[in-house]
Amino acid sequence: MAPKAPLKLSLRTARLLSVAVLGGIGIGYLGGAITADAEGTTPIGFVFVRLIGLFSAVALFIDGRGQLTQSSGHAGRA
Repeated sequence: MAPKAPLKLSLRTARLLSVAVLGGIGIGYLGGAITADAEGTTPIGFVFVRLIGLFSAVALFIDGRGQLTQSSGHAGRA
């Protein structure tokens, strides 16, 4: 019997979190690099966007064992 996932996210929630990961990390790091000032500090808004992306990634990683979309098909069949 497979262990239960710590989180039970619906497929829709998992998809929304996936978009949040892509947007948060992409926009947060790229936008922060573009708008950084001479000292290299990033505006605080981009830091929050990065954090949203990173926390969404952690939630998906924790729930990843329970998602059927990540299974490799029928395990045990050739």
